[in-house]
Parts: sequence; structure tokens; C-alpha cells
Amino acid sequence: MYGSGFACGTLVSGVLVENHGYQSAFLLYLLVSFLSLLLISTLRLNHGKSHSEAVEQFMNCEPIRPRHTPTLLYSCLISAVYSVVLATVLFLFPAYAKEMGYGVFSIGLMLTVFWIFRITSFLTLGHVSDTIGRKTVLVPALAAMTVASALLVLGGLTLFSSIVLLGVSTGAIFPVTIALISDNVSRNQRCTAMGYFEAASAGGQMVASLIGGFLAQMFDPRYPYVFCAFVSLICALAVIKMKNRAKPLPTT
Repeated sequence: MYGSGFACGTLVSGVLVENHGYQSAFLLYLLVSFLSLLLISTLRLNHGKSHSEAVEQFMNCEPIRPRHTPTLLYSCLISAVYSVVLATVLFLFPAYAKEMGYGVFSIGLMLTVFWIFRITSFLTLGHVSDTIGRKTVLVPALAAMTVASALLVLGGLTLFSSIVLLGVSTGAIFPVTIALISDNVSRNQRCTAMGYFEAASAGGQMVASLIGGFLAQMFDPRYPYVFCAFVSLICALAVIKMKNRAKPLPTT
């Protein structure tokens, strides 16, 4: 659903901007946000545990054990690198494509295609990893992300194929990495581990914005994708060394 919102948003916004200017897109965001507010205000939520029960559980929470650390480090590395590539596509690709002569609608359409293939990957490759193991999916996905980033450097006719490949590869990496954490971290520490995972993701997006923007402005608009290809390759080589289970641990 998250991916579907992106896919629809980029396509509809591209049409609006092309025909009515940028302000129309922000008016759409305002309308959707207001409708979301109305929706959430009508929901009857189950508040679950009492405050005292929640505090007691928090105080008795176990620290992340040393045996969890290698998996968590791999997951955070993958999260950071994946986010560098994803943020470069979402933040810098529109400017890159516009400089190559594409209109706003065409850019929105390409991003919609990106999200369609990402959604397809979400729904299929996550299930595949449940059967054949996390590493067996992660290594090819990281390799594909490396190739796709390199293709973006070439531009031209390879632009569309690289966007498709990036959609598939980033779509595989996200749910499989979360599953990797779930497999190897105890139940009452999964949320803490996910905090580290999301912190690494935010760090990757900061790096993409800062370094990618600097490289594009100071040297060439293609350099951010060279950087993406480099970090994706390094991450793929690191994950090759990661221990793999044929099947995930059963939930206890």
C-alpha cells in the first residue's frame, strides 16, 4: 500500500504539474492529508496494555545480545546502502531526467513504473526468501542494484531499463532485510533492532542528499549514480560473507 501511494502520487502529480503548475500538486497533498486525518479520527483503536504494564515491560526489556550483533550490523549496512540508492532515485533522479530533456509527466511516469516493479518485488521476492534463504535473494538484488546504478550513468535508452531494475532490486532488499532482523533477534528486541535499522536508513538518505548533491553540482549529474554503483558493489561483496540459513528460524 505504501508503494501504491507513491506510484499513484508520482503519476497524478506529474499530470497536475504538467497541466496546472506545481501548486496544484501541493493542493492535492493537502486534500489527501486532510482526508487521512478524517479517516484516522473515525477509527476506534484498541489501546492494548495499560500504561503501568507497558512501563513494566519496557523496564524488563533485555539488551541486544552479542550473538545478534553481526546480523544487525549486516542489516544496518544493507539498510544504509539501499537507502543511498533509493534516496538518489527519489531526490535527485527527477532533476537528472529533467536535465536530459524529459518533461514532468514523463519523469512522474518513470517513477510510477519504478514503484510498480518495486511493489511486484515486495509481494514476490519476500516470499521467495522465506523458502530459499535471505542471503540467496539479497546478493543478486544488491548485484542488480549495482548494475542498474551503472546503467543510469549511461542515460539515453538505458534510463527506462535501469529504473525497472532498480524497482525490482530495491523492492527485494527492503522486506528481506527486515525479515533477516526478525529471524535473528529475539522477539522483545525486534523493535529496538528496527530502530537501528531505520537510523541506518536515515543515515543513508542523508549521505545520498549531501554527497550526491555535491557530486552532481561540482562535477557531473551522473556522478551520484557512480557513487550508488560503488557502495552497492561493496555491500554485495560484504553480504557474500554473511552466514546464510536455508530457511528462517521459526517464530517462538
